[in-house]
Amino acid sequence: VSIGRYEFAGIEWDRENDRLFLACAAPVQILAIDIETGTRSIFIDEDPAFQSFSMLKLLPEQNTLLFAEQNYAIIFNADLETGAFAVLTDDSSPDSNVDIGGPYAMELGSDGALYVADAAARFYSVNMDSGARSLISDASRPSGGANPFTNPMGLVLDEANDRALLTDYTTQQLLWVDLTTGARTVWVDSDQLNAPFDIKMDTNDNRIILTDEELEAVMAVDLSTGVLTTLSGTSKPASDVNSLQIPWGIVIDEQEDIAFVGSQSKVVSSGYASILLVDLTTGERIVVTNSIAQ
Repeated sequence: VSIGRYEFAGIEWDRENDRLFLACAAPVQILAIDIETGTRSIFIDEDPAFQSFSMLKLLPEQNTLLFAEQNYAIIFNADLETGAFAVLTDDSSPDSNVDIGGPYAMELGSDGALYVADAAARFYSVNMDSGARSLISDASRPSGGANPFTNPMGLVLDEANDRALLTDYTTQQLLWVDLTTGARTVWVDSDQLNAPFDIKMDTNDNRIILTDEELEAVMAVDLSTGVLTTLSGTSKPASDVNSLQIPWGIVIDEQEDIAFVGSQSKVVSSGYASILLVDLTTGERIVVTNSIAQ
């Protein structure tokens, strides 16, 4: 099974079954990858309902994988055992006060709602039963609000502080968003980032882990100080073995201090991709699978 083209898309880790899920751009499929062997299989195959996947979200307790279709503006849920999928929310979902435009990162809140970063410059929650969407922040909320979104794609929740952190790929920023008012505050600005994409919360180390595809790096931001450091990239480790190339999706293990990163080649962008295991302490990288392996 070929990985094909991989860009602007996510990766997820099914720890119970020791496998990764990767959302591929061409062909438009979701692959399952055995972590031990690197063997790939098709979990969600091509379908007329799909044109361009973006992010994934695993919900183990619900035995569900959520996947976002950015071009058709739909979020689907799929059964982890069978791969059977259904629409969670789309433009026909009733009782919604915000349009779905280009859904990307998704996080499940403690309130049972799904929070979604939408690249069409909006951030909202989704009722997991009805699919109804409720606006949190966009150009209209809060009224006259500063630091408008352009293309928010990555997302983590910080519910203890009633806020979420979003990456804006185009403005090159990380922004805190108040979950009650929708107010946006720039935390890390474009003088430090080029193209921030996916982010994860590393609670154990009090930091945010992110990928920046133009800087070709996995980076960390200290939650207390906002200081940015490179964990793995062109200069770390010094050997630069198994280059990150263009890193997109990331999933982390806080206890083991490792990450799996989905990466696209800079040289053969039409069809070479890989999944790398990254040591977040040393920066060293190991290839789990790539377009050469079958």
